[in-house]
Amino acid sequence: MEQSLRDAAQQGNIDALYASIRADVNVLDRIDKLPFVETPLHVAASAGHTRFASEIMRLKPSFSRKRNEDGFTPMHLALQNDQTEVVRQLLDVDEDLARVQGRGGVTPLHYVTQIGNLHLLAEFGKVCPMSIKDVTIRGETALHIALNNDQLDAFHLLVGWLQRITFVDASSLWEKKLLNWKDEEGKTLFLIAIMKTLPLQASDPYSWFFVVRQLLDARVDTDAKNLQGVTALDILEGQAQVGNNNDEIWDMLASSDLPRNMENNAVDLRDAAQQGSVDTLYRLIHNDANVLDRIDDIPFVETPLHIAASAGHTYFALEIMKLKSSFAKKLNKDGFTPVHLALQNKQTQLVLRLVDVDKELVRVKGRDCVTPLHSTAQLGNLDLLAKFLEVCPESIKDVTIRKETALHIALKYDMFDAFQLILKWLQQALFKDASSWEKKLIYWQDEKGNTLMHVAVTKNQTKVVQWLLDSEPLKTLIVDMVVDRGLLNGERKNFGGETVFDIMERRKKEMWGVEYRRHQITDERRNALLVVAALLATVTYQAALLSPISPISIQPPNQDQKPNQFNCTVPPINATGANHFNCIASQRHPGGPILYIMRHKLSSIWYSI
Repeated sequence: MEQSLRDAAQQGNIDALYASIRADVNVLDRIDKLPFVETPLHVAASAGHTRFASEIMRLKPSFSRKRNEDGFTPMHLALQNDQTEVVRQLLDVDEDLARVQGRGGVTPLHYVTQIGNLHLLAEFGKVCPMSIKDVTIRGETALHIALNNDQLDAFHLLVGWLQRITFVDASSLWEKKLLNWKDEEGKTLFLIAIMKTLPLQASDPYSWFFVVRQLLDARVDTDAKNLQGVTALDILEGQAQVGNNNDEIWDMLASSDLPRNMENNAVDLRDAAQQGSVDTLYRLIHNDANVLDRIDDIPFVETPLHIAASAGHTYFALEIMKLKSSFAKKLNKDGFTPVHLALQNKQTQLVLRLVDVDKELVRVKGRDCVTPLHSTAQLGNLDLLAKFLEVCPESIKDVTIRKETALHIALKYDMFDAFQLILKWLQQALFKDASSWEKKLIYWQDEKGNTLMHVAVTKNQTKVVQWLLDSEPLKTLIVDMVVDRGLLNGERKNFGGETVFDIMERRKKEMWGVEYRRHQITDERRNALLVVAALLATVTYQAALLSPISPISIQPPNQDQKPNQFNCTVPPINATGANHFNCIASQRHPGGPILYIMRHKLSSIWYSI
């Protein structure tokens, strides 16, 4: 920063500020480009020049969030220098400055709590109530900071603030989370408060008794363990063994009627879910209001909804989903949601009821990114499949970790009816971009580059090949592949190391006497012919690989030979019958019917082109 600008900020001289700008119009921009820098706003905030700070913030709002080389914002410096009016002015301009984290992840709210400035703390709570959710890099909330620094008045103010405010995501939920929050050492507020009541810790133990009472009234978890596996009750019992009974605390615990064994509650809740007992569920909630919240805090867990879904207890599942809707999208340790488990256990009616409550459950990805729609396609449950597509049509776009669509999965597991249902539905779908997605999905390639046609040919699914070829005019599909989709890339190699054009060169004399007349046809027709030839070469090559005996033999026509049930004769390529070859498929060749269908369809397209 130029010395003239620094002097202006230290003196709060707005005229000198504009003199510096006239001398160099880019003076503020150059400062703003530096990631960590002391700006004029830092200097003015430290010195308490409110008007200058307002002016510079109006010119460069980004300065208010800049950290200096020590990791502090202008508001942090104003607080450190007890410049309360500057802090208020900055908050008036941007209330979210209360949440900007400085060194150590400390926000202005954390700092105000640490120093115990109750007036500013109340103002912060009024203008930016969400700031109470922020934690430092040590995992400390403002509540932890208040207790660790013996700022009991600040703690009581924060608890009252927490109980009064209404967050978008439910104040009661965040009240429970913050009051049971653990710092980096695993210490909860209750554990800190209990430690502060010890004879060697507390200067005024009776003030801390009131904190304990306040936390017990909020029904915090008294059995929470720190990183050493120690609970607050363990500490009290240890003190009792050395003669420090803390009778007041024990009396409070006895009168609070809190559940003393959370593990037993978890076991009881599991039993209630397995039995589908709604009455037992509410009895457990009555005994321990946080029993469901503690489960929800675990990222991967078997919830009561998982258990009820597996067992088919529909009413219990709906009740628990009403109480904790987030359970429906939770993954257990095996990577499955309740809907996945219900499908695996054939609990169809339960699945339908859950989807009625939240249609987006159809799209929740579990293990390997498999959605309930994918699972249903794999199982071939047509009723569920139709319901899923009806309530959540966008789910057809989801792919697994192997880039498989629901169509790929249906073919992979030989669920032809499911495949046909999806494809017919797709042709009639009305969701946004349905027509373009129909084409995308038909040509979609999985992680191995396999389209639906690849899968169908590989598995010798004759009906699927015919259905795909009949799904719409093949010539239009081919043009899409060449022009719109670019799926036929002449440089793309198969697993044999050959490009499409390598195969064409190798087999050009076999495929209906194809000749490259590049100067006699248009580019559009040449592209179409290349695609037809490439498709034919691909299916021939694929079928040959499947043969248990030998490749298909392509022979000149034999007028004396009559095709049997496995032999097929390809129609003439032109009206005169020139270049007419018979496709003689081995009786034992699994690709014979598919070759016949594709050659018949493709030769028709060839002729039309």
